[in-house]
Amino acid sequence: MAILDSVGDGLIVVDANRKILLANQAAIGIAGWEIAKLSMSELHNRYKRFKEDGKTPLLEDEEPLAIALNEGRAVEAVGYVTSQHLPPEGLWIRTIASPVKNENGDILGGVTLFQDITKSVKLKNKEMRWQLSLLMT
Repeated sequence: MAILDSVGDGLIVVDANRKILLANQAAIGIAGWEIAKLSMSELHNRYKRFKEDGKTPLLEDEEPLAIALNEGRAVEAVGYVTSQHLPPEGLWIRTIASPVKNENGDILGGVTLFQDITKSVKLKNKEMRWQLSLLMT
């Protein structure tokens, strides 16, 4: 667990039934509370995720981890997340999910790494508005 907690990004490990087995301290910090021992469905119900446009809801089977487990491949995505456990303005999150396979290629579970990229998204949006204002003058 000390190794997992030394990872700066949020890290969640799930089993084949999509139950969370491990969540490092960064994951708990980003999530705003202890998320271990929930299923991914319970997590999806507590955290509303939106696609990169920040408006279109992300369905449970469109979640990066769901795709990784269903299709057996790594998936990367950026999206917006809201929850009662997060700041009122929500968070922008970058996620990378991968299946965990045994030597026969059977999927045993999955791993998700995620980062709070809210500050960089806000900075990028502010820069784009500034550039647009320069073009309009």
